[in-house]
Parts: sequence; structure tokens; C-alpha cells
Amino acid sequence: MNQRIDVIQLLRGLAALMVCCFHMKGILKDSLWGKMLFQNGSLGVPLFFMISGFILYVTTSKAQIKPAFIGKFALKRLLRIVPLYYLLTLVYLAVHSNLSLYLIDNPRWLMPMFFFYPSYLGFTGPSYGFPPLAVGWSLNYELYFYLLLAITMFAGKWRWMLFSGIILVSVFIVPLITNGYVMQHLSQWYAYPLPYFSLMTNPVLLFFLAGVGLGWFHQVKHPLKHRFLADLLVLLAAANFIFTYLAFYQIFPGFWSSFFNSGVLLFAIIWRNKIKPFEPKRWLIYLGDISFSLYLIHPIVLSFLPMLIRSMGFTFELNGWLYFTLALFMILLSSAVSYTLLEKNLNRLAKRI
Repeated sequence: MNQRIDVIQLLRGLAALMVCCFHMKGILKDSLWGKMLFQNGSLGVPLFFMISGFILYVTTSKAQIKPAFIGKFALKRLLRIVPLYYLLTLVYLAVHSNLSLYLIDNPRWLMPMFFFYPSYLGFTGPSYGFPPLAVGWSLNYELYFYLLLAITMFAGKWRWMLFSGIILVSVFIVPLITNGYVMQHLSQWYAYPLPYFSLMTNPVLLFFLAGVGLGWFHQVKHPLKHRFLADLLVLLAAANFIFTYLAFYQIFPGFWSSFFNSGVLLFAIIWRNKIKPFEPKRWLIYLGDISFSLYLIHPIVLSFLPMLIRSMGFTFELNGWLYFTLALFMILLSSAVSYTLLEKNLNRLAKRI
């Protein structure tokens, strides 16, 4: 990632860390500070989706779209996500001693994971049933986003209009025709018999679309060169995001609140970065580098660490700030190892192919 959008890489890391801490909040169940700081950490997922839309627009908008490029794009995205996800799912099942249950007794339970569609083991959105490695539900949307983008690339210069139109029609028009309303909360369900329809019509896709719009804003030339106003907007947007994250107030109902808060924050940061690029510390950018491993591996560490501690004969309580700090350290360390040994090599493989 080039210097101009290093700050976006930093935000990717923070979004993944928000989700990680959200899943760790149970460790601090008796802490008022823990509840206040991490109870809304799931907002990192919509923020991550918006960043994905931004990055995909920026990295493909000026490319010469030919069939060979589309094939390379699709293959690179698959190699970026699928092998690591499959491998860490197997590790997670091994930690829980469920390998034979899934691989031998009930391999059909893995089909939604292998083909990235909701399992319908539950009907609460936006996951509509979790895969074995539960955080993998969000990858269903990521892969759909990549697939839709690859298909619409065949429309050439009209691809972004077609891409946007398909999402808007599937999120707003289709539910109005089939159900008579559009959901205002991502947790709702339209009761479609085919699980992929639930994925295609959930408004969480609007976060990807907003990211595409922000990518366009980043690329387009405009006269907005007022650094003071840009700095002021960043300050106000960051304060608004933090206060709404801490549940001090909520401007809009349902998913529109996180849509507005994340969108304004990213818009302000992108505007300011166009005037004068941010220069975040290298270790903060590195948090973004390892964000995908961090996102996938933290449930494994949270499952394995208690077993490791008990096997070593330690008897201290597995809750509170001390254990929270230990678990977070182990998660970051494991993520760095995964990034170095697995992700980098998979990316090299993608480039060679």
C-alpha cells in the first residue's frame, strides 16, 4: 500500500482490533470500563467493509479492464482469503477436537464454509448462521463483493454504474417487491428459502458501496484544499465516532447510525489525506498489515489459551484485565506469525501465478 493511503491501512487494523476486543469483552464481565469500551466493537465489521470498498475502487479504477486482468483480479482475491481461511478453520476444529465430526461424520456441514453462503443454522442477520470459525460469516459478503465486481468489470467503463445498480436494486427494490418493506436493522431476515438471497439483500452491502464512493472521491480532482477545515472535520468526525461508539448518543436509527458515523469519519480522513498525507507510525501500519490474520486467528487463541494455561498447571482466574492483556498479547503475536509465515507466502504465490 502506498504512502497516500497508509492511514487507511491503519484503520483496517483498528477495525479488526475492535472486533477482537468485542469478542473478548466477556473476560471483563465485571468491569464497567470493559463494557463501555468494547460492547460496540462489532462496529469494526461495517467499518472494515467500507474500507474494502474503498481499497478495491482505488486499486482497480484506473486498470485496463481485459479478460486477463479480470481473471488475475479474481484469482488474487481468492488466494488472499480462501487458503488462510480454510487452514485456520481446520486449526480451530482441531483445537475443539471436532475434526472427525465435520470431516467424516457430517462433511455437509462444511459446505456453506467452502462455498461462502449462509448456513441457515440461524436466521439472525447479517450472518444467518455461523460457519465453524464464526467470524467467517463476514467473508461471505467479501467474496460476494469480489465476485460482483469481477462480473461487472466486463461492462468496461460502465462497471461501477452497473455494480452500484445491482446492489441498490437487490437491497431496496427486491425486498420491497417480495416482502413489502426494507429492513432497518441488519439483524432482520426476509425469510428467503435460498440463503444466498438473504446475503444479497442485506443492507450490509451498502457499506461496500459507500467505500466505492469514497474511493471515487479519493481519485477525483477537486478544489477542496482547505487544510484547516479538513482538520476540523477530522476532529469532529472522530469525536462523533467515539461518542456514538461509547453509546453516549445515536444520530440515526438502525444500521444507518454506523453507516453515517463510519462514512463521515472515512470521508474526513480521506479529504485531509489528499491535502497533506498522514504519516502514521510504522507499527500502526503493521497492525493493518496483520489485520486479516488478526481477524481470523483471535477466536482460535481465545479457545486454545485457557487449555494451554490449565495444562501448564496454572490456576489463576481466566478473567479480568490481567488475563485480557495476556490474551491480547498472544493474539497479536499469533497474528504476526500467521502474517509472516502464511499470508506473505500466499501473496507471493498469487504474484507468481
